[in-house]
Amino acid sequence: MGARFDLTTTNVMAYLVATTRLKSAPRVTLEQLKVFLNRLADDRGYPRSSLISSSSEWVHNIRHTAQDSLNSLNEKTTALEYNEVVPSTLLSEVLGPLAAVFGSYDIYILPVGDWRDSDVLDRFAEEAARIPGYGILVLIPDYYEPQQNVQVLDPSLAVTEAIKNRGAWPGAIFALRSGEVSFLPINEARARVAQLAETMRAHPFDQRLIKEVVTAPSPQISGRSRRLLHLSDLHFGTRRAADTEVYVQTALKPYVSEVNQIVITGDLFDQPRSRHAQQYRNFAHQLHMLSGKTPIIIPGNHDQRIFGNSLLGLGRRLRQLADLEWREVVVDDEAQMAFFCFDSSRTGDLARGCVDRDQLLRMATEYEVSNTGQALDKYLKIALVHHHPYPYVPHKETPIIDPRGWAGRESFIELRESDRFLAWCSSRSVELILHGHKHIPRLIVDHVLDETSDNQAYRPITTVGCGSTLGANGSAMSFNIIEWDPRSGNWSAQFMIDRGDGSRFKTAVLQSQVV
Repeated sequence: MGARFDLTTTNVMAYLVATTRLKSAPRVTLEQLKVFLNRLADDRGYPRSSLISSSSEWVHNIRHTAQDSLNSLNEKTTALEYNEVVPSTLLSEVLGPLAAVFGSYDIYILPVGDWRDSDVLDRFAEEAARIPGYGILVLIPDYYEPQQNVQVLDPSLAVTEAIKNRGAWPGAIFALRSGEVSFLPINEARARVAQLAETMRAHPFDQRLIKEVVTAPSPQISGRSRRLLHLSDLHFGTRRAADTEVYVQTALKPYVSEVNQIVITGDLFDQPRSRHAQQYRNFAHQLHMLSGKTPIIIPGNHDQRIFGNSLLGLGRRLRQLADLEWREVVVDDEAQMAFFCFDSSRTGDLARGCVDRDQLLRMATEYEVSNTGQALDKYLKIALVHHHPYPYVPHKETPIIDPRGWAGRESFIELRESDRFLAWCSSRSVELILHGHKHIPRLIVDHVLDETSDNQAYRPITTVGCGSTLGANGSAMSFNIIEWDPRSGNWSAQFMIDRGDGSRFKTAVLQSQVV
């Protein structure tokens, strides 16, 4: 059995196939849900059938159920705008009948790739979907343009694995209904399907053996990616940091042991005081013990200004900042990453920031010295800055968290002359900017003019804000994971969010970039 869908609605498909224990209503707009149900109910006008099966009864049942769900949705959403998120209770009610059908399978296979691989992936999907009677459902996302970036809200674990391994496409995800997943390149996936069919034929009730077949890792992709952990705005010295530190450290353990680098984009402590700075150093020592890595850090306004503010130079305290070890350019040859580490709080008043021309020149000079023989030209270049280079406009933001709580005067906390900073990043082929400051996770994908290029080219720059890792001022707790594949040049950003009450960190957004 098999069903096609758009990769951006994978959260809906994941909801349909999940066990009751794993279910939580995903965020999906009315438009996305209607397109999804329309495709299942009637795929006329699409180049490929949305359902694959040797059983016409199964196909008829899915189409009929999807049409009923679509009719129910239309009746109950007359007052909802197309771009609004469908309320979770209504989503559960509308999708309930479809979940009863899709959720009855034990194993799910998800082939992924771009249109250049469509023939080989279609053949693979047809073969896997027509394995008779063994509880396997093939979920087939539409194929993408080779250079197309992909963004998914609330992605399932299977789709997370697919996107993070984009450099190894074409391939397939194998997933158990209980949640375990593995990704395989297409040649291995073909062999795995045959092995799985034989195992289920010979040992249909041996769940342990079936699980071993499904979750066995691929030797082809082991060690292929480099991983970066992004933290920010710890604000040690506050009661909130003391309350959340152990919880967050425990949540970080599975990730920290596998990272190539850890970066912290400022506001390490709440006040430039020795006690606050020591609490941060204790945390950094723990990270080093778990990972073997010393965090790459930049300062924020709270690390050098009383209450994070200064006016005409008053309120600045640099003693604790001077004791921190940080460099303006950091090169990691093993991970093939180069970091530009800016201090945007060196100038500016109140809580504002700025990266002045002198700092840009020093950064360029140090980079050129490090880049003898153009050895760093193919490295992933990442700019670290505390202040956000793009102003917050709630209705235009990617909905990583609920924007209704966004408050504060942007003019008091902005990055001054941000256009100059972005233009410099473009001219230096920076592809990723990581920041903190406002305690709100955010994602901006932009193209910035490189004024130094001969043809006035616009270069893609993605800006990723971490929010506050320890949940400063009662905000959500957050960290980001950047996966970088030097072979293909692809990378992804995974936003991990806990709403602030210890309910569990989960992936809120996954962004895939093709370089």
